[in-house]
Amino acid sequence: MKKLSLLLTAMLSFSSVVNAKSSVWKIEKDGNVAYLGGTVHILKNSEPALPGEYKQAYKDAEKVIFEVPIDKLAAPEFQSKMMTQAFYSGEKSLKTVMSPDVYKRLKDFCTKEGIPFNDKVKPGFLSSMILVMMAQKHGFSMEGIDSRYFEQAKKDGKQIGALETVDLQLSYITSMGVGNENNFFKYSLKDMSDFETAMNSMITAVKKGDTQFLTEKVLEPSKAFPSIYDKLVVERNKNWIPQIESMMKTKEKEFIMVGALHLVGEQGVLKMLRDKGYKIKQL
Repeated sequence: MKKLSLLLTAMLSFSSVVNAKSSVWKIEKDGNVAYLGGTVHILKNSEPALPGEYKQAYKDAEKVIFEVPIDKLAAPEFQSKMMTQAFYSGEKSLKTVMSPDVYKRLKDFCTKEGIPFNDKVKPGFLSSMILVMMAQKHGFSMEGIDSRYFEQAKKDGKQIGALETVDLQLSYITSMGVGNENNFFKYSLKDMSDFETAMNSMITAVKKGDTQFLTEKVLEPSKAFPSIYDKLVVERNKNWIPQIESMMKTKEKEFIMVGALHLVGEQGVLKMLRDKGYKIKQL
């Protein structure tokens, strides 16, 4: 199977474990406990129940922590702000910053797949639109693991928290691929013809905790774009560590759910926590 494209990396924005059960880890230090759960942001519409380890961690936790406050993503004020930042200003457009051949490939791909194309839209927003529409076409839902547990936590009256603001996440999307549009889309479109197979493989790998697959097919290829990898993965991982450490100083148990790509690798959250003396066990 080919390495997955940069667009799919965003779906997970994994130290290899043999025969792992799930992408859920238990963290312990000084008698305090928290859980880390790897997520993927889309699932098949017919996706069966998630591994029991997710349910176990959720049930044991008093508080559930997500990357962002998910409900605020749909708020009118955020949607309005997003629209004001989604487009290039002035005369700048994808056509002016991309080579004619890659620009034509991108435009032809969108036309073929029925994806609205506007060359004033910045790469991060256009790539997000491509992902959503390709997912819908192939029977996937944008209700991922995190969304499912966010709704469940609201229903159950559990405490809910977030590691980032929606504005910070918007800034990451706004800057993604800007200044490197040509290579960004040239690389991203490589595997779109195999979208359904690639997504099914990623979802299976996350559910089974197959970190070797995720590392080789997602994490390592994403390093081809150091600026994006550093900003979307490493920088965020480093920002989250102090917050997780603060949570670990209390008896309250948290279930922290982030994109699976953030959890592993030499600059992943799990490695950073191990280096700080936390005991970590994969469930």
